[in-house]
Amino acid sequence: MSEAGSAHRRGRVRTLAAMVLAAALVAVLGMQALGHARLTRTFPADQAELSTVPQAVCLWFSEPVERAFSRFEVRDAAGQRVDDQEAWRNSELSKGASDHVVVPLLPIGPGEYTVTWEVLSVDTHRTRGEFRFTVLPGAGAAQGEDAGQNGCVVPVS
Repeated sequence: MSEAGSAHRRGRVRTLAAMVLAAALVAVLGMQALGHARLTRTFPADQAELSTVPQAVCLWFSEPVERAFSRFEVRDAAGQRVDDQEAWRNSELSKGASDHVVVPLLPIGPGEYTVTWEVLSVDTHRTRGEFRFTVLPGAGAAQGEDAGQNGCVVPVS
């Protein structure tokens, strides 16, 4: 085999090896992306300043999460929990898998709040995060159409 032919063959082998490596990386990264529930939207939004008092916090994920094996907490600036744990446990809100989670709140007033969450995807991957919102002084309860416009509605049991 000539030197030119040998060099050409080595070039083809390198190209093939690079393509196989690239395909493997895409497959691995793609599987990781599929295996994690990403937070796609919240109400209230992160860093929101609200002029109406929310009755619940809602989280939307990129894929269903096992609500019974996930954790959601809402705390005020003093570190006190303000999520209604009893309402959560005793309702359909905490059962099954869904890409939408509703966390009912106890009555809250003006102040800063931190929402922390840790979810278990239906494919057993865990992800976690947090976000904050503020209820402004003088905030009132949502009335009429405003109560459900954000898509975050607390079901009546």
